[in-house]
Amino acid sequence: VDDWDLVKARMYSTVALMWRDGEFADDDLYAEFGEVVAGQKPGRENDQEVIVFSPIGLA
Repeated sequence: VDDWDLVKARMYSTVALMWRDGEFADDDLYAEFGEVVAGQKPGRENDQEVIVFSPIGLA
């Protein structure tokens, strides 16, 4: 996501609805988009990891 708090506030994307329904927790979010782009956190490190991109927050 680009901004997790805004994604949750808008309650529009699939991942936000999953959060609302208890199927996705704040702790399940590894990084926001800016953290990966800035090199603060790596992207995928193996084939088992999944990236879900929800460009709703700041778009």
